[in-house]
Amino acid sequence: MARKSLFYHLQGATEGYTLFTSTDKQNIAVARLFRDSNGDAVSFEDPGDWSVAYNLEYGDRASGYQLRAVISKKITDPPTRIHQKIAELVRSMLRSGPCGAR
Repeated sequence: MARKSLFYHLQGATEGYTLFTSTDKQNIAVARLFRDSNGDAVSFEDPGDWSVAYNLEYGDRASGYQLRAVISKKITDPPTRIHQKIAELVRSMLRSGPCGAR
């Protein structure tokens, strides 16, 4: 089944995020966009109450990778902290794995 495109509406900026929402048949999806400490763009999306997970997307220009992650809603850390933990994990794997051995 093809994923339906959502149209987001800018709600403004709050707590360091640019906030967008999309409403469809009583479901409210929320996307938070922010820049990490390296200046790379990060998208953190809550597809709505029906979903058990968040979607995270970002790319690291310096290391040359793009990442898409699905994060359980049981994790209650703020989006910036979740991104930071995932980025640290990926960087550690790049340093210690065959990709990091140059």
